Amino acid sequence: MSRGGSGSTFDQEREEVDFLKKSIFRVFDKPQASSVKVRGRKHSVILDEERGRVFKYLTEIALVPIVAEGKLSVRKALPSEYLERLVLMNEFFLDDVKIEGILPNGNFVTSQALLKGGEPTESEISKFLQALGWKRLPNNLMATAWVHGLGELVMVDARPPNFKKTNSGEVLAIDLMLIKATGPLLSFIKNL
Repeated sequence: MSRGGSGSTFDQEREEVDFLKKSIFRVFDKPQASSVKVRGRKHSVILDEERGRVFKYLTEIALVPIVAEGKLSVRKALPSEYLERLVLMNEFFLDDVKIEGILPNGNFVTSQALLKGGEPTESEISKFLQALGWKRLPNNLMATAWVHGLGELVMVDARPPNFKKTNSGEVLAIDLMLIKATGPLLSFIKNL
């Protein structure tokens, strides 16, 4: 399958999930409703104050940026693409995302540092990303799409709920869709 294209196959996804469940990750049960402290659009969240971690149970399909019908879009991510997204978050934004396990349905359980604070403004997010060398892609995905460098790294969903502003005023990324652009996605970015 070419990365950045519009297709992912059910068979490939099932094979990846089965491999992960059998050989790598602890299989978690779905969290009990009484233990969920925050329910976001994509995760059920359990705050572990004692360990200083936020445990996130993926409740919706994970997405990945692609090019479809000549414009930037998203599709369901393969498990390997979702894992790459988390690695890129750790590498690029110095996040502390850890893979804790997998649910029986193939969705991941992750954790990251518990941060105190609120959401930054759109302006604060723009300044933060621009200082790191990101450029906003015009007229793409509700203005939440950004590119880094010469287009090798693409990010979407850069909106306030996916960032934290700490009590000291620092802006931090906590949940972004990142992908190394290749194939059709890289061509699309280069031709903007």
